[in-house]
Amino acid sequence: MRKLFLFLLSFVLCFSLVACTNNNDDGDSGDGGNQPSPNALITPIQLQEKIDAITASETLKLDSGKFDVLTFNTGVDNGQVVNGKPLYVRELDTVVVEGKVEEQSKTTFLKSFKISTLTTVNEQSIALKTTIKTLKFKDVNFTENIQLVLNFSSLENRNVYIENLVFENVSINNVDMADVTGRHGVSIETNCGAVKNVSFINSQIINVNSKNASGLHFNNAVGIEKITLQNTKIAGINYNAVQVNKFGGELTIDNCITSFTGSRALRIDDIREGAKITITNNRFEAASSDEVFKISNVHNSTIITISNNTLNGADLTYDDYVIA
Repeated sequence: MRKLFLFLLSFVLCFSLVACTNNNDDGDSGDGGNQPSPNALITPIQLQEKIDAITASETLKLDSGKFDVLTFNTGVDNGQVVNGKPLYVRELDTVVVEGKVEEQSKTTFLKSFKISTLTTVNEQSIALKTTIKTLKFKDVNFTENIQLVLNFSSLENRNVYIENLVFENVSINNVDMADVTGRHGVSIETNCGAVKNVSFINSQIINVNSKNASGLHFNNAVGIEKITLQNTKIAGINYNAVQVNKFGGELTIDNCITSFTGSRALRIDDIREGAKITITNNRFEAASSDEVFKISNVHNSTIITISNNTLNGADLTYDDYVIA
């Protein structure tokens, strides 16, 4: 009987140890089995506070819903003085703003974003320096136009600098925007390279209904080194799908679709020394102009590659576009 009792006791202990081991594999630490919950998705009321708190790099994952305009505000006084004014600095490395996707549909709606260039804090004039190495928007719907006008007196005096501005799987839909002449879907203007590289990847710009408004408009692209459009759709545009002026960098438009434009698919003007333009593998449809695109005032050093494009389903020919 004593041997049977010891055997049963040993069996119970072994079973208990196995049960404990299995529970630990499931994450039970012995205090009720509660694990730390993952970070909750950011709600509309939290977003601006989260953006203001970034000091280096951050990926912000947004919940479904309607968000207001996101603003990258001025930094903090770093103790230096420039031209008699305190210098406010904000230096960020990589910032990713990522929306929520449910059943392959983007469910996050962000009005727009802007970079603050205010040079007054508490009624005091300040010097400003804001730099962002990479700013990326992913899986987001924009419901208003994006406008970045960053013109400064010189390269040395620019107070905002973005090295890489990236839009990935982003939709910019201006269908509900008021009709204001020249209100482009995306408007980027910089006379001294405040934005270095701009990319639109797997994205779309649609329903830009304002008079004389383009889908993507670089009115003054001086200093921008690279513009890339890849696998991107631009459709339902009052004026040109893409317009680029005063450009001396590398422009690549590859595997894109433009359709239902009030004028040309592409309008590229004042191409400066050292530029490289690549227009390949694109579908151009329903352009309301005899010239599907026009490239003018081209510096003789410019390298232009145009290949494997179609217009309304047929191969694009030299008669369909103009280079002057």
